[in-house]
Amino acid sequence: MSQKFAPNLTSLLMRETAIETVPPSIGYLSGLVKLDLGFCKRLKSLPTSICHLKSLEELDLTGCEKLKTFPEILEPMEHLRNLCLDFSGIKELPKSVENLVSLKDLFIEGCKDLKFLPNSLCNLRNLEKIWLLVCSKVQKLPSLPPSLRQLKLDDCERLKSLPELPSLCLSLSASSCTSLENISDWRAPLLQHLGDIIEYASYEDYIDFYGCAKLDQNTHNTMIAHRAVIQILARIKFGRVTTYHSFCYPGDEIPVWFNHQTCGSSINNIMLPPYWNNDDFLALAFCIVFHWNKIDNNRMLIPSCTLNFKTIDDGSLYEYHDYTSSCKYNKFSSDHVFIWYVERRSLESSEEMDGLDWPSTCSTEASFHVSHSFSDYVNNNESEYDEIKKFGVRFVYKQDMERCDAETERKNKRSFNECCESSGSETVGFLEEEDEDESHSKKLKLM
Repeated sequence: MSQKFAPNLTSLLMRETAIETVPPSIGYLSGLVKLDLGFCKRLKSLPTSICHLKSLEELDLTGCEKLKTFPEILEPMEHLRNLCLDFSGIKELPKSVENLVSLKDLFIEGCKDLKFLPNSLCNLRNLEKIWLLVCSKVQKLPSLPPSLRQLKLDDCERLKSLPELPSLCLSLSASSCTSLENISDWRAPLLQHLGDIIEYASYEDYIDFYGCAKLDQNTHNTMIAHRAVIQILARIKFGRVTTYHSFCYPGDEIPVWFNHQTCGSSINNIMLPPYWNNDDFLALAFCIVFHWNKIDNNRMLIPSCTLNFKTIDDGSLYEYHDYTSSCKYNKFSSDHVFIWYVERRSLESSEEMDGLDWPSTCSTEASFHVSHSFSDYVNNNESEYDEIKKFGVRFVYKQDMERCDAETERKNKRSFNECCESSGSETVGFLEEEDEDESHSKKLKLM
């Protein structure tokens, strides 16, 4: 290869060729930045000399069905940032993968023979994204690097548990992981730390555990629910605009943080305090428990909420309609929780709320009604059974942010002390445990 290509070659695109092996001499292409071997369906091996490609930033092995092993990385590769093994024949990654010291994105979708990832994966301190979708033989994951920001595990049907998740992991999708039972831990970070990641991240932040019916109650009604609330507060605090507003997980409880709750789909006659929409008011957060049965494939659930604000002073009535959406893929019969929010600026800028006095209105009365519809990409079939079972609302204020960080610091300190004392007692998750002098009935309250 050194005779056929100049050493300063930066891109080598051999996609969909009949190549069966890559010769060791590829290591002489010291200036190579991109190597694309995608859909080389006869490719069986890569040489260990690939680690000599010191300028390499992107390696694409998508669709290399006969490539069963990834080569040992015998020395650090300081520039490789993107590795794509989607739909390849890879059965495992070597321990020496830890020498991909600059790796940021790892794509391993549709690798049907892959059974596990090496424990050394946690040493990749720059790894931010792992996409491990439709890997049906994977049953567990190793410890994950603290740098991880996005983890996609959709349709890993045999995956039974998740290790402790990095506190700054904002995007977690495990949709249709039907064997998943628990998450070891998912610590709550301070909002200001999440804000740094939100500002930096180029991807959306979301939580999706649709169809994970085997998750234990502590995982879905406590850990995931609390994490969703924290990320909503972080989005609101730092003005994150995202097209993916909803959080979804199996469960049958509205988190107590939503301090206005009802069975059914309507909350009426909420008496608001004077000047409820002053400068401290930031958003409205919504939560529903939805039950469905035999929803067809490719259905999109579209929950919507109608808000009515009645001004006590003059009796004026203002109505606002909010819509959010979440796309789902398979048939399941269970309760699921959906959480979303509407920012203050969306309320202020709406034509329906144009007559409401901003930034503050004297005492008002509010009512809410949530409903839903379905969109079907294929046949427009209706679901056999669906129902909104519970509904919750919270008015979000600046004080919520301050209390959230204060509570997080208190919990983290307590957890640290418990570990130091080796008490063996189980650390209680964020938002779950109350102050010692509060009643047990107020657990889950953030404030």
